[in-house]
Formats: sequence, C-alpha cells, structure tokens
Amino acid sequence: MNMGLRKEIAHVETKLDQVGSALNDAQKYLRRHNFRIFNALVTEIANKEVFGWTFKYFTHKLGVNIDEKAIDRAHRTGKERGGKVKISIRFCSWHPRFLVFRNRKNGSYPIRVEFTKTTLFSNDIRNRATESHNGKVPICADQL
Repeated sequence: MNMGLRKEIAHVETKLDQVGSALNDAQKYLRRHNFRIFNALVTEIANKEVFGWTFKYFTHKLGVNIDEKAIDRAHRTGKERGGKVKISIRFCSWHPRFLVFRNRKNGSYPIRVEFTKTTLFSNDIRNRATESHNGKVPICADQL
C-alpha cells in the first residue's frame, strides 16, 4: 500500500474510535434512568401487562410509593427462559428510580443498573483482572 492510503486509513480508524466513544457516552446518558428486573416469573405477569405488574411490584413488594406517571416504559427484554423473563424499566426522572433502587433488597427479584455493552465489557475485564489465578491475571492481549 502506498503511504497516503495508510495515513487515510489511520485517520478514518481514529474518527471511527471517536464516534464509537461518543455513541457509548450518549447511550450511557440515555440509560441513566433505567434498570432491569431479572428472573420475573411469567405466571405473575398476566396477559403480558408488564407496566401494571411493575407498578404493583414497586408499591406492594418494595414499599415504594411512586406515581404511575413516574414510569416512562416497562417491557420485557430477551427470551423467556424457564418461565422467567427480564424486564427493562425507564423512569421519567431520577428520584423515583433512586427510591426503587434503594429499596430493591426488599423484593424477591434482583434489580440491576442497565449498562451499555461497552461498559459491561470494560467492567468484565476489570473484574477478571482482580481475580487471581495462581498469582496470574487471566486476560488475553486481544481483550485489552
């Protein structure tokens, strides 16, 4: 390849990295009011009425008094596995999300923050880097 083409490819790759980073930042900003409920039983969610079930779960099981208007969206994500589903919830503002997340241990289902794939990958690398296997860190060069 000639030198001009290599420089142009390097420039385009740099721009692509910058766009990818900006996209991840935008996705993190959009998900700041979101979290997921894991292992919700399908039998408890009548007629796929996820929004109503979510509101009842928050008020009755977690003991959080929030207005129905505080929840922007609630829907299933992924496939049903073993009669259980994941539910993604988006709140209209930070405060009701904070109240629910603070009381999440009162409930029977795990509630976790919703991360972007890039953040999950970097957290996975960080977590595995802290695990020691005979004094060696189990990370391959292609994972950095």
